[in-house]
Amino acid sequence: MEAMRWSEDDDELVAQLRAVVSTPEPVPDDVVTAAKGVFTWRTIDAELAALTYDSVVDEALAGVRSETAQVRTLTFEGGSLVIELSVVDGGLTGQVYPARQGSVTVRRLDEEPVEVALDELGCFRVEPRPTGLFSLQVLAADGVDVVTDWVSI
Repeated sequence: MEAMRWSEDDDELVAQLRAVVSTPEPVPDDVVTAAKGVFTWRTIDAELAALTYDSVVDEALAGVRSETAQVRTLTFEGGSLVIELSVVDGGLTGQVYPARQGSVTVRRLDEEPVEVALDELGCFRVEPRPTGLFSLQVLAADGVDVVTDWVSI
C-alpha cells in the first residue's frame, strides 16, 4: 500500500479511509505470534495446576492390562485445589476439591473457550469432549483462580 498524504478535506479523507479498509492486507506472521503471546498473559495471576495422575500413563507404567475399556481419569493439583477429571463417551466430568462454586472454562488453542458452572459440590460436566490440546481454568466464587497444564485426550 502506498503512503497517504495528510488531507484537510473530509471527503478526501473518507475516500482514503474507504480505500484502506476495502483492501485489507494480510496480518504479518510476527504480529499474529505477538498477539497470541500477549493473549496467554491474561491468566498470569492464576495458580498453575500440574497433572499429577493420568490413568493411561500410570497403568501403563505399572504394567496393568485390561480387556475392557475403562474410564480415563486425570488429576491436577495446584494452589489450594485438586481437580479430578474423567473422560467419558460424550464429554468430561469433573470435580474440584475442596468443593466450591464458580466456573470451569475449557480453553483450546484454536477454538472459542467453553464455560460451565461448578455446582455446590464442585462438580461439572463438559460436552462435547474436547479434541486436541486443552486446558481448564477454574475460577471459584471466592476468587481462587487455577489453570491446568495443557493436555490431550
